[in-house]
Amino acid sequence: MKCLFLGVLLSFNVFFLFAEEGLWPLHVDSTFWKSIQVQGIKLDQKDIFQEGGTSLEDAVIRFGNGCSGILVSENGLVMTNYHCALRYMERIATEECDYLSNGFWAEREKEMPIAGLSVRLLSQTLDVTDLLCKEAWKTMSDKERKQKIQEIERQYTEEAMGYEARIVPVYSGNQYYLYQYQVFKDIRLVGAPPLSLGKFGKDVDNWMWPRHTADFALFRIYAGHGNSPASYSPENVPYQPKKVVPISLEALKEGDFTFVLGYPGSTDQYKHSEVLSNLVQVSYPVQIDLMNKYLDLLGSYMKRDELFEMRNTAQYGSVSNVMKRYQGFIEGMNRCQGIARRKTEENDFVKRLESNPSLGVRYGTLLEEMKLVEQEKVAYAIPYSLYLNGWGMVALLQKALFVSELDKDHLNWQKINRFLREAQKGNDSLSLSMDREWFVEVMRSYLKNVPKDFHFSSLTKNASSLDEWADSIYEQSALSDTLKVRSLLENNFDQLKKDPAVSLINEITSLYVEKVWCCLPLLSQRLDSLKKEYVAARMELFGTENCWPDANGTMRFSYGSIKGYQSENVTHSYYTTLDGMFQKVRSGNEVYAIPSLFHELYEKKDFGDYAVNGTIPTCFIATNHTVGGNSGSPVFNVSGELIGLNFDRNWEGTISDVIYDESVCRNITVDMHYVLFIIDKYAKAHSIIKELVIRK
Repeated sequence: MKCLFLGVLLSFNVFFLFAEEGLWPLHVDSTFWKSIQVQGIKLDQKDIFQEGGTSLEDAVIRFGNGCSGILVSENGLVMTNYHCALRYMERIATEECDYLSNGFWAEREKEMPIAGLSVRLLSQTLDVTDLLCKEAWKTMSDKERKQKIQEIERQYTEEAMGYEARIVPVYSGNQYYLYQYQVFKDIRLVGAPPLSLGKFGKDVDNWMWPRHTADFALFRIYAGHGNSPASYSPENVPYQPKKVVPISLEALKEGDFTFVLGYPGSTDQYKHSEVLSNLVQVSYPVQIDLMNKYLDLLGSYMKRDELFEMRNTAQYGSVSNVMKRYQGFIEGMNRCQGIARRKTEENDFVKRLESNPSLGVRYGTLLEEMKLVEQEKVAYAIPYSLYLNGWGMVALLQKALFVSELDKDHLNWQKINRFLREAQKGNDSLSLSMDREWFVEVMRSYLKNVPKDFHFSSLTKNASSLDEWADSIYEQSALSDTLKVRSLLENNFDQLKKDPAVSLINEITSLYVEKVWCCLPLLSQRLDSLKKEYVAARMELFGTENCWPDANGTMRFSYGSIKGYQSENVTHSYYTTLDGMFQKVRSGNEVYAIPSLFHELYEKKDFGDYAVNGTIPTCFIATNHTVGGNSGSPVFNVSGELIGLNFDRNWEGTISDVIYDESVCRNITVDMHYVLFIIDKYAKAHSIIKELVIRK
């Protein structure tokens, strides 16, 4: 059994013949699919999702904790994005085996087990709204609600077969669904290009178009007895999937219909206009400034040492990714007048209420209440942002926070040993030196941006001598020496609790408990409660068929067409090629440096079966609605064949988390022509090519 129809989308009007907005659940009314078929898709609903049968849904995976992927061979071979794989590759890279610089191909080496990596396959989806949204639910405490949810989840959890269940709220808590997954934990690296290709353009090109990034990697799922999940064992064998997706090498054209299946993380399309205004004008600018300083500092240290650079590449990319997303969000909101658009939507809501007196009585004050709560909440925005992106990125203070929360009478040594192993990785001289500098920068930013009401006494006392203060704390703290920390934990716990770094984080935490966390969570809960009512009201006024549920890390379907776009005075083509890539290479910028073998293949035009019009297509853009979590999502043509892997959005299109605008929102996809060219001609991983189902 796959799923009981969720019953959330009843019918679709002519609006949906053209609207490409939305991250839709798969289990919608057949009218939705009919509206899409008008645009040219050759598949029926059962080809995407089929209760009790086999469909494309069975080939789509959740990769790790925040990406998507696709099964492409009968031996459990998975494709996802390179940037999703990067953290796992860092774990196994050494100076002797530099898989980042050289890439990795199991053609020449054994497939590499990755500890801690898991892959989830969706087993079934159930509407559990009626089990939870009863009258008694409204009067339950948060603890009782959590217990009720866990009770239902346990009914669909079977550890022996690797099944786990998760209940998530949809439509801001107006409905609830249970998702059951089969979790595979023996995952092995099969192939990945070198960093110079997999992150071609690095931070310079991130969130940008045009792109030429070979953002793909290959892994294999291994199973135990009976094709079931199992912990790593040399005795495990490749997983035999229910569904394998064929790859199309047909040339792509502008206007071609495409669709995406994946696990988008989160959207918030019902954010109040006041919230959007505060993000654009208050919260994001401060965070952008702080992250920019962090990247400058981290980048300067990465240039000093190759091993340090190798171990921090993913961290640099992660922070840069968030910063540029915030920048693009501001740019996109300004360009499409997003705040004004949201106010228009809110005005339309008010007009509908005016024409429906009974609903007007229930919901008439909602938007004004939401505005007032956000105006009160914004006072805490900067202190909270700096707590997350300031203290949260100071390694010494994070270690201190861990120690401060330890209970002498209930020490969990398994947890402590894991903490000490992680802490040891950052105890080299470069890491400690950088962390001290970052500590000073965070304190400086805090003094500059946070109102004095939120200052703490140690900061005020040392405001004029931050460097000396940092030197004193880092020299006196035992937390930079894991052997000393272990000794104190075993022999002198009380002394460890008096460590200067622990004392400081206790002071900071006390201030936040007293002045931020006392109020901010309550305001957030109030805003969430009002938004739940607002979403319910919109569903009543506009019809459920016109309201797609916000993304929440569960599988979704989005669709669109291959299409270029206009950015200021530049007209962007819908695709890129190796020719454009080598224009960047010839610029001399180090972020565009590539391997010599790749140069040779291009100069010889040794493109194999993968060329289109005498060159290799590298990437393309389309109007599919995607967000974070869609990284690695398969992009399909009208026949359900794989044509690429989604890996990014254009800079202005980052607004799609809260507003979708077809004129600027584009998802960026690495073309399968490029992927196969690298596997076959560059890596000469011919055994991988033989596994794939390729349609030319």
